[in-house]
Amino acid sequence: MQEGGKTAEFRFYEELNDILPPERRGRSFVYAFCGGPAIKDVIEAIGVPHTQVDPIEFLRCEAGGRVYWKGSHFARMEAELRKLTTLGTDS
Repeated sequence: MQEGGKTAEFRFYEELNDILPPERRGRSFVYAFCGGPAIKDVIEAIGVPHTQVDPIEFLRCEAGGRVYWKGSHFARMEAELRKLTTLGTDS
């Protein structure tokens, strides 16, 4: 990787694996890039048309700098939190 370069970890699922080379199918892989390209540009550089990828909202923790997104677990956790916050309010 070039000095000052950045990396992003990707994993594509389902039919998008058909587009990827065999060594990148069904597993996470790191992609190195320079500058600050848009995520669509990085996805296209990997070889996946950006129109085939659902948009993902990324959130960065201001304190630690880690990046989070609403993954497949989000709806389940949201329902659990809703149960906890309404616990005891049914009178």
